[in-house]
Amino acid sequence: MMTRFVGGLLLLLVTVMFGGVSLLRILEDDDILSDWQVDQFRAGHAHAGVLVILSLVYVLFLERTRWSAPKRRLAVTVLIAGGLFQSGGFFLHMLVGEPESFSAGIAVTLAGAVLLATAVISLGASLLRGHQDEEWTV
Repeated sequence: MMTRFVGGLLLLLVTVMFGGVSLLRILEDDDILSDWQVDQFRAGHAHAGVLVILSLVYVLFLERTRWSAPKRRLAVTVLIAGGLFQSGGFFLHMLVGEPESFSAGIAVTLAGAVLLATAVISLGASLLRGHQDEEWTV
C-alpha cells in the first residue's frame, strides 16, 4: 500500500524539479516578479523539496509501526496535505499577499505546519512507545 504513496511522492519530486527550472527562467527576466515575490517563490519551492524528501523518510518509518492500514493512510494523507499547504501557502502569499502583512497564504502555511506537526508527532510518539515491528532493517 505504501509503495503507491512512494511512487506518487517520487513523481511529485519531478514537479518540484520543474519548479526549480521555472524559478531560473523567472530570475532571467528581472521584471516579472519583485524581489519579495522571488523570495516567496524560493521559500515555497525549498519547502516543497524538503517536505517531499521528509515524506519519503516518513513512509519508511511508518512501515515500522503496527498501525492499521487505514491509520497509516490517514497519517500519510495528513503529512502530504500538510506539505502541500505549507509550501503552497508561500506561493499563495506571493500571489495575493503583501510584504509584512498577513494574507490567506500565511494562513494556509500555518495550517500546513499544524498538519505536519500532527503527523510527525504522532509517528514519533508511536515509535518512542515501542509500537514498531521487532526487526528493523534499512
